[in-house]
Amino acid sequence: MPDNSALILRLLILATFGGLLHLLLRRIIPAFAPVVVGRNRDDLRFCLKPPGASTASSPRPSSATPFPPRANGELILLVDDEASVRNLLTTVLLNHGYEVIIARDGAEGVAVFSEHKDRVALIITDIFMPKNNGRSFVDLIRPLRPDIRVLFMSGLEANGSGRDPGRKSSSDPFLLKPFKPAALLNTIHQVLHPDSTKA
Repeated sequence: MPDNSALILRLLILATFGGLLHLLLRRIIPAFAPVVVGRNRDDLRFCLKPPGASTASSPRPSSATPFPPRANGELILLVDDEASVRNLLTTVLLNHGYEVIIARDGAEGVAVFSEHKDRVALIITDIFMPKNNGRSFVDLIRPLRPDIRVLFMSGLEANGSGRDPGRKSSSDPFLLKPFKPAALLNTIHQVLHPDSTKA
């Protein structure tokens, strides 16, 4: 019996310590809401949407560049051949309140856009990709939706200028990789809500 009492006492101490540790970690580390993932008809395309509980404003890291207002569930098509880039940008966009559909290259981007062309508010695409680069991909998309807004991005720049390495005459906005989340979100906000950025 003494052994059983000692064991019960140890278990109670461990349970108490575990509960206190859990409460402490919940205060230090913010809880991250899980991302709801819904598969489309094949294994290559995913439609990602933040759960309803995640619509409340979340604390944002301090930054020299302020974040724009939260999104209202606008649908963004993200096209990039690098999985790590897709995953990172998708997380940033979802956490800010956007819905995201993804494609791995221009050819897949055309198929995904065709399925959701009436809902897509913005296309974010890398310029240099296999199977239709970003420029040729957008050339194929524009006849379907001439009004579609496009944000190009690339890790390559022309002559170290920081400008779009694509067509000189393009009026579409461009971001040079790597960029900070605030820069991405502010650029998207300016593209989708140009009137709100006017002084």
